[in-house]
Amino acid sequence: MISIEKKLERLGFDLDKVKLLAVHGLTDVELAYMMGTTEMTINRWKAIPAFRDALDKAKLAADMEIEKSLYRRATGYEYEEVTTQGVADGDGQLISKKISKVSKSVAPDVVACIFWLKNRRPGQWRDRHDIDFGGSVDVVHEQRVDDIDAQIKQLLSKYQLAEVVKDDGTADN
Repeated sequence: MISIEKKLERLGFDLDKVKLLAVHGLTDVELAYMMGTTEMTINRWKAIPAFRDALDKAKLAADMEIEKSLYRRATGYEYEEVTTQGVADGDGQLISKKISKVSKSVAPDVVACIFWLKNRRPGQWRDRHDIDFGGSVDVVHEQRVDDIDAQIKQLLSKYQLAEVVKDDGTADN
């Protein structure tokens, strides 16, 4: 019986190459380019369980590495820096090397913390909050324009400010 790897090779791909490319974080479009095919072909190959599983495992490994790096950046970490210096004689000839090791630390990164929390706990940390105000709006009083006009004229006459405005726009005093 022919192995699934051989069947896949006949279709034009190598599972080891797919795993190697996917573990480096390539998108499906980039993977297709590197495999000398199209994204549509990659999507068709995903119907083959062995291909899909290999791709999913490799992408998961890449995602987990990034998560680990983001977590380290959010919480801060320490590392050892190693430097090498050459020591030369008077003629400029290298006579020895001096290796120094220095412990350094990286402070927690607030932006990484925010990014982590917004994605891991969006209910508590996202910027947008949906607030349901509920209820309804009722119109309490509806007046016609004619009624309002009559009330204005009544108030003007009450305070003896009334100028009678004719229909043609001229005023009577």
